[in-house]
Amino acid sequence: MRTIHEVLNADQADTIAVVVFNGFVNTADPATGKDIKPYLISVRVTKERFIELELGRIDKKACLRNLGALVSSRAAELLAVKPLIEFDMVDKRFVEAADVLAGLESRPNLMDVL
Repeated sequence: MRTIHEVLNADQADTIAVVVFNGFVNTADPATGKDIKPYLISVRVTKERFIELELGRIDKKACLRNLGALVSSRAAELLAVKPLIEFDMVDKRFVEAADVLAGLESRPNLMDVL
């Protein structure tokens, strides 16, 4: 709830209409020892619906249930839920970070010369 609140609160341009939060943990599968990322919570909420909540007075479990969130019934056992929306990081719309300053001309700063 806090993360969704922070995201919507930081939206100075008022451009966010919907937030999806998929919460997972990085851990090892106790049966195989291999790295896994089980999703333990997934919630989707509109900004309009979220700002109506009185966060200081809610019961978190009841609120998440009311929002239609998927929450692991056995999080301690790493029982995963299916995310409401999955993001494909191989999607061509996602780009790798690049050092754009490295390619700029490196003439001396005239203020430093004086």
